[in-house]
Amino acid sequence: MKTQWLNAFLSVLTIFTLSLTATAAPVNFGNDQPLSGTTTYVADYLLGIPVTITQDTFITHFGSTYNQAGSQVQFALYADNSNAPGDLIATSVSHTTSLGINEIAVDTPTQTFTLGTSTYEMDLPISLSAGNYWIMAIYDQDTLATIGVGQGSSNIHYISQSFDSPLPATFPPSHNSYDTGGLINYFVVTDDDICVKPRLVVPEPASLSLIALSSLLLLRRERNRA
Repeated sequence: MKTQWLNAFLSVLTIFTLSLTATAAPVNFGNDQPLSGTTTYVADYLLGIPVTITQDTFITHFGSTYNQAGSQVQFALYADNSNAPGDLIATSVSHTTSLGINEIAVDTPTQTFTLGTSTYEMDLPISLSAGNYWIMAIYDQDTLATIGVGQGSSNIHYISQSFDSPLPATFPPSHNSYDTGGLINYFVVTDDDICVKPRLVVPEPASLSLIALSSLLLLRRERNRA
């Protein structure tokens, strides 16, 4: 019995030992301030702008500002390939737009591992090296968003793409581009202050015993109340 309790304690200790933390604050790259003009992102086009990341970091969210709620959007980050989008690096989770600034979590991969008789899983942060990238997004319907008219220009690259189709692993070399007379309100959120904590998926027998005991105690308490 002592061995089971010791194993349970070591499992909990391992979770905290494997946690990874750093000390920097989140940093946004791109056009993260709400802009005064209005533009329409047309449905079923994967479209985006270049962004420069000035430090090695981790990507946590994509961001934009919308004047319309209820659209489905998915973001993607592509590597730069000779001043055009190249290989896919990261995507967002599926998101429904809301009015104002939207920050959309990155869809991080997970890894499963076993310690003793317990199984854990953990998110794997997506690291970025300093350099040039492309923030792209696609919508399921025409969507109103903010744009900085007269505040600069954006070099836009795009392809026709069904919203329901998988995003291309490599952006097609043959695609369209143009310069728009305004700033596109896309940005990425990065952070060196991340915490990677394993999640217990299959507990070891000692942990299962504790869960069962807690359930019995709760059931007994409810019966006593009745």
